Amino acid sequence: MLTQADIVRRLVPSALLKRGDLDPDMLACIGPRDLCRGWEG
Repeated sequence: MLTQADIVRRLVPSALLKRGDLDPDMLACIGPRDLCRGWEG
């Protein structure tokens, strides 16, 4: 299981990807921090 920090590291590997480039569902997940969980597949 991935934590919010793990998800952010995978989504934003560099400064080239901006917050506005992310899918709204992903933003909804990473926003609440401790409540964000994901699975790596």
